This record gives sequence, C-alpha cells and structure tokens, in this order.
Amino acid sequence: MKNIVRNTLVLAQGVLPYLQQVLSPFLTEHPYWELTFCYAVGLYGIYMALKQDEVNEVIKFIQDHPEEFRKEIVQSKEFQKGFLVFFEQYLKQRLEQKKKILKKILLGFTITKEKEKYELERLNECLGRISLESLEFLIFIKKDILPKIDNQIQKELKKDHYQKSDRSLEWWFSQMITTKSVWEVIEKLIYENYNPNSEKVKTMYGISKNEGWIPDLQHKAETREKEKRSVVNEAMTELTTLGILKTKPANITWGGGGGSDYIFTMFGIVFIRLINN
Repeated sequence: MKNIVRNTLVLAQGVLPYLQQVLSPFLTEHPYWELTFCYAVGLYGIYMALKQDEVNEVIKFIQDHPEEFRKEIVQSKEFQKGFLVFFEQYLKQRLEQKKKILKKILLGFTITKEKEKYELERLNECLGRISLESLEFLIFIKKDILPKIDNQIQKELKKDHYQKSDRSLEWWFSQMITTKSVWEVIEKLIYENYNPNSEKVKTMYGISKNEGWIPDLQHKAETREKEKRSVVNEAMTELTTLGILKTKPANITWGGGGGSDYIFTMFGIVFIRLINN
C-alpha cells in the first residue's frame, strides 16, 4: 500500500507540480493523511490542479480542526470513503455559502460514532440540488421561524408529564419538533406583513383605521402579497421535494393559504442545523 501511495504522489509531482507543491509539506507534517490524498489524487488529480483555490481551502480547513481530524479517525476506511464524497462535491461547488455547509457536513460525519447511519451522501446531494433562493428561504426559516417553534415546544416541556417522564427533555424535544407546523408561523408573518387586512400593512400604505382602502393602493397591496406568496410557495414546494419538509392536512390558515400544512422531517432538522443564520 505504501508503494501505491508513493507512486501516486510521484505522479502528482511529475504531471501535476502544483499538487506536489501543496501536498508535500502538508503530508510531511500529517503523514497519516497520505492514503486519503492518494485516493483523491488518483480520482480527481487533474481536477484538483484546475481547482487550486479549493484544494488550498480544504488543506486549511483540515489544519484548523486538528481535534476532529485525529489520526485514528483519518485512517479509518469509513472516513476515507466519506472524505472522497465530500472532496468531490467541494471541488465542484462554486457557491461560498454551500462550501461552508459542505464543511459542516464533513465535520458532522467526522465526529459521529455511527458513520454508517450518517446521511452523508443524502446531505451532499440535497445541498447540491437546492436552489440559492430556497437556501436563502431556509436561512429565513432558521432565523425567524424556528425560534418561534422552539418557544412553543419549551413551553410545553414545562408541563409535569414531560418534566417527570423517564425520557429526557432533549428526547421529547426531538420528537415534538417534527410535529409543529412551519406553515402556520410563516402564514401568520405573511398575513401581518403583506395582507391588506393587516393593520401593519394599512399603516405602511398610509390607511388610517377609520378609512377604507383607495382602490389603486389596495391593488398594489394585493399584488405585493401575491408576489410574496408565489415566492414562498415555490420555495416550500422545493423544500418538500428535497425531503426537508413534508405536508400534512391543515385545518386553519391565516390569509388564504392552501389546504396543506408543512412540518419538518427529521432529515430536514439535521440539514437546517448545518446552515448559518
């Protein structure tokens, strides 16, 4: 195996001098990474030479996390296979926002003790497929919607039958978060900020409480709400297709929404926690 590593790195030196220049100092300091990068050079050598910035970023990322990328972890076959999945995606990725999430996905895979159960491929595939618009909408959900859902759950967890349960509050939280409506909170925000019947919207357009809508202004407000709902509905549909959300029958809507409610899947909770606000 050592001969294979040497031959591969010699190939990098002869055909891809840039890789030799970057990898040799790193592998001299971290020799336990040799086999992993041997595989990487063998599979993606030419592409690595064309993506020099990405290779440098990965090397720096590894050096910045010595505790996570310990020798015993890096030398395991499970990690080596997972790293190649990450590395291929990272070389192909052009969006900085997605690169940051890819790094978090790898870190999660690295530190877990149950690597076979970690949905590395699914997380990478989902990240690759999600549009920038839906990713930004998911950031909005994490920043403005999830805290409200968290507050709902925390209030419920104060009840005696949860406090005295033989299960931990963390366990109950993980069970409850996939039952709480995402759409209800979003719909309420849309109503308050876009619906012409909302006092906030009336104030925005200069309509006092004692006045009715001027037809032209009302049309503008209604068009604004329709445009917002169109963007939101498209993002919710995409997030459902990706398995981040799922639908269930809804009983109540705030401002004319559809008959379906949206809740998180367990996969969706894992995915959204990888995203920065």
